[in-house]
Amino acid sequence: MKEALLYVHVPFCTSKCDYCDFYSVPVCGKPVDPSYVQALLKEETYWRQRYSVSSWKTLYIGGGTPALMPAELTVRLVEGLLCGSKEVPEEITIEVNPEVLTEEKILAYKKCGINRLSMGIQSMNEKALKSVNRHCSAESIKKALSLIDRYWEGKLNLDLIAGLPGQSDAEFEDSVRKTAAFGADHISLYTLTLEEGTPLYKKTAGGTAFDYDRADSQWFAGRDILEEAGYAQYEVSNFAKKNCQGIHNTGYWQQQDYAGLGCSACGTFYDFSSGADVRGIRWSNTRNIDAYVKFWNDFNFNRKETFLPEFIPPVSERELLDSSTSEFEFLMMGLRTLRGVSEKVYEERYSDVGPWHGNLRKRLESVEKIKISGSESERYFHFDRDGLLFLNSALESLL
Repeated sequence: MKEALLYVHVPFCTSKCDYCDFYSVPVCGKPVDPSYVQALLKEETYWRQRYSVSSWKTLYIGGGTPALMPAELTVRLVEGLLCGSKEVPEEITIEVNPEVLTEEKILAYKKCGINRLSMGIQSMNEKALKSVNRHCSAESIKKALSLIDRYWEGKLNLDLIAGLPGQSDAEFEDSVRKTAAFGADHISLYTLTLEEGTPLYKKTAGGTAFDYDRADSQWFAGRDILEEAGYAQYEVSNFAKKNCQGIHNTGYWQQQDYAGLGCSACGTFYDFSSGADVRGIRWSNTRNIDAYVKFWNDFNFNRKETFLPEFIPPVSERELLDSSTSEFEFLMMGLRTLRGVSEKVYEERYSDVGPWHGNLRKRLESVEKIKISGSESERYFHFDRDGLLFLNSALESLL
């Protein structure tokens, strides 16, 4: 059986936050169009059949704000996505925002098999939320957490951002403590990133009026608070209680096959055959919602040419990954985690990539602060929690 990860992008949101660079479209009070969900289901069927996927290992529904979908439409989406999967995914996640979460939606999520919520809190400080035009309030966050506490029985991730304008260091640390005290299984702690073209980038004069050092110091303080509260860091921005690491994102970091459905989503299927010129095929979907919906809802599965290797849907762009690109991505993604990269897997996949020919020790000999752990039969090369701070410079040295 062939397994793969499944990501589904629902690009609709209430309004865009000032820092957001993800593809999303404000709905301005309009309901999510069911025709978009139907297009997602058609696209899922296509990629599952094309790559002979027997089961989706995980399902992650992100956005945008997927929780904008009515409860019954979410159930229809999830059940439709999984009707061709022989096995139930080990992890089914949906992103939710506090201001649109309801009892009805939580109960619907449980009904259709969703077992993990990921809620973007970002901060529990009202000033920080307003400073970036976040479309929820500290009060709506409290109400959403109360609903989750009362009705939700699955796993829960909460997102936080260090460096948001409008809050002092003490207020940020208080926000982290309050979030940790809720007892979620998993917390993602990011440092605010200023993306060119966003309103926040313009507000800070292209980043020149932004205090990067303060943002970093807040992140360090937040990391310490989370670790003191029993959360173990396992990746650059991710912390989890024991046995609660995110399975879907871990699959990305380990170069597992994944399909991406929806506008702006991307997917990658790998080929690690020794000597293969092409190590993977990656596609990226259009950002034109109308074109996407029309193509997939009109798609004819009886046209045999659409399943030929060289065919790419006209609403997608294709990239062929060569061995050098795939090899570097293996290091780039794997070294983000405290587990690191496997010497055995590197040798199996990249023994034909010169000049290292599968010798991971030789490949990483120029990288400072690298650690080696494990047994002779299964060694891992990795950074410790402090070494991760030098990840970017290490990757630059590997290019």
